[in-house]
Parts: sequence; structure tokens; C-alpha cells
Amino acid sequence: MRPVPWDRASLIAELRDRVWLHLSPSATAHDIALDAAALLGLRFDEAAALGQLHFLLHPAISSFLDAAPDLLRRPTSDMTQNVEITHDRIRGPVDWQATRRRRLVTREPHFVTRPPRRDVDIQPNRAVALLLNEIRDQARSLVGGWAGSHEAGLSAQITAIGTRAGFLASHRTLSEVTPASLSSRDAAALRSPRLRRRFSAALDAHAVHQRLISHVDRAAIRDSVERYGFAASSDGTLFEIAVLFALRLQLQVAGFALEPLRLFRGRLRFGGRRGDEQIMGFYQETPSSWRDSSQYRAAQLAHGFAAVHDLRPDVTLRLERAGEPTRWLAIEAKTTEGSVGVPRLARRALTDLLAYRAAFAPVLDDQPMWGLGVVWGEGLAAAEHPVGVCTRDCIGEALDRFLA
Repeated sequence: MRPVPWDRASLIAELRDRVWLHLSPSATAHDIALDAAALLGLRFDEAAALGQLHFLLHPAISSFLDAAPDLLRRPTSDMTQNVEITHDRIRGPVDWQATRRRRLVTREPHFVTRPPRRDVDIQPNRAVALLLNEIRDQARSLVGGWAGSHEAGLSAQITAIGTRAGFLASHRTLSEVTPASLSSRDAAALRSPRLRRRFSAALDAHAVHQRLISHVDRAAIRDSVERYGFAASSDGTLFEIAVLFALRLQLQVAGFALEPLRLFRGRLRFGGRRGDEQIMGFYQETPSSWRDSSQYRAAQLAHGFAAVHDLRPDVTLRLERAGEPTRWLAIEAKTTEGSVGVPRLARRALTDLLAYRAAFAPVLDDQPMWGLGVVWGEGLAAAEHPVGVCTRDCIGEALDRFLA
């Protein structure tokens, strides 16, 4: 066995490549957000916020913020004529017909004038105002919520984007502009050869806003999960997901036809079949039959604790065969950011597994193999023992023993 330096970036890249092999990519946007939340250890609102994060960090938004100062210095405008009634200072051309009519009625020497006025409350200025306001508000929302507690560097980056957008949104040009989205007709007009070059950044940013904020679709949520979901997860969660994916892969190698991970009462499960054998996997869930027999839970109830908690393995497998008792396997994953060796990680996994053994003894008694610890590193194979410990590269051999 040997320790392996923790490589968060490589593990994230690996999980991004494999995530849709295990989650259902054809679900609705809402279901994908729910599944991602359960998998990544996030609340639903945090998973949904991945779209906001994707929006703020999208290259099109950065390009738009770079182009916005020029759009505000030289805004698009229409010339309109306002009606003014005055008797001393005359601005603009006099409307003599209206002046004569008014004098006949009022008997006063007033002039009716129509001075030209530069109107900036038109598209695309309205869309520019909308985008700047949205960028500012989405940044404030994220920094005030979960993004501020996940990573200081990410929070600072989002804050800088929001501050920049807020400064631009306060430009005097926009004081008379009503924020509004571009219609398809407006967007088509801005794509004309005469305007396309100047407004291309605003058009791209508007399209990203529509896709990720206004009308979130399935592909957008999938893209957000791939880009930012794993980055928002802790190291422990990332390794637990890697172990879950490795277990599913080895079960498929062993001949099981597996279903995608599905959400059931807030937790992810999967089922599979090999001939007359059925297997069920539980991710971050205590099976109901375990809860009913939990000594840990019973002790808390006996002491009158207001909040009763269960011990919960990272992954639990249930194997059912005709004419045989149900088999259970509790799986615990352990990793580290530092240089902690494989034996120390293995001992940590064993400590948790033996706690499960004590708490759920009525279920785990008489199981030929009831526990498996999977630790970060290489070259550790599980021994012939009811509770085994191995590294991720040796999961297949350990799983074969459970399935034998």
C-alpha cells in the first residue's frame, strides 16, 4: 500500500466526465437540481443557485461588463419633441397653429413650442440596464447566501463582479431608462450588420441570462452542475461520490444491470438485477430496517433527547437472493487533504464501521461480510474478514467477496 497526494482538481475532472453515467440526464431541470443536491451534499436552493453562479462567471458576462462603459458613454437614442408653453424663453421651433389657438382661448401672449429631446429610454439601453441590475442582484444574493460560506476566493470574485455591475448600473445615462428584456424582434434588429459589432457582447449576455436565469432548462442545469457543482462540494463529499461511482461500475462488471441513481424521500438510491439476484444501493441513507433496530437511536429515545439522530454509512448495499437471508454491506469512505497515510485512514474507517456494527447488531449479526472501508491511496486490498478496508483501486476484489 502507498499514500497518494490528494488531487482535488483531477478528481473533480473525473467526476464531471462520469456524472451522467450515474444520474439520469433525461430528467426535468427541477429533478436534475434535486438529484444533484442529494449527490453533492447541497441543499436544493444551493443546487439551484449553481445556475446563478454559472451566469455570473460566464465569459459572456465578463465581456459584457467590459463593453458596458462604451455603451453607456454613447447610448442609443431617439429624438422626440416635447410640448412646452412659455411666454418669455423660447426653446425650439414654435408651433404657430397651436399658439394661435391657445391665445384665442386664454387671451395671453403664450407660445407653444416643440423643443427636441434626446430619449434614451429605448432598446437596447433597457436591456443593458436589466443585465446590469441582474448581475448586481444575483451577485448580492449568492454572496449573502451559500457562496459566502463555501470558498473565500469564490465569494470575493462574485463580490467584485457585483460591485462592478452596481457601479455601471448607477450611471447617469440609465437614470431615465426602464430595465426591460429584449424581444425577439429587438434582438434581430441588433444583429443587423450595422449594429452587430457594437452590441454583440450585450446580445450574448442577454442570451446567457435567458438560458440560466429567466428560462432555466435541463441542459443549463446539467452544464451548471458539471462546471460548478463539484467545485462547491467538500473534499470528503467528492471522495464519497467517487467511491459510489466505483461501486456502481464494479457491480456492472459483475453482471448487474443497474438503474440510474434516483431520488427517494430526499435520498439517492439505485437498484439492479443479475438473474434472480437483486441489489439495492443507498447513498447517505440509513435503511428503514436499520433504524428500527438501532441501539444508538434507542439510547437517545430512552434519555428523552428532543432531536434523535441515526448513524449513517456513506453507502449501504442490500443483496437479495431467492431462498437466502438478506445480505447487507455498510461502506465508509475516508480521504484527507494532507499527508495522512493509508493505515491511519483505514483505522478511521474501521472505527466508524465498528460503531455501525454495534448500533445495528440485530441486522448485521451473522453476516459473512458486513463492512467495507474505502480510503484514499493505492494498493490496499481487503483481507478475509467480516469487515474489510481497501483503497479505491481494489474495490472490485472486496465487492466480489461480498457477492460470493
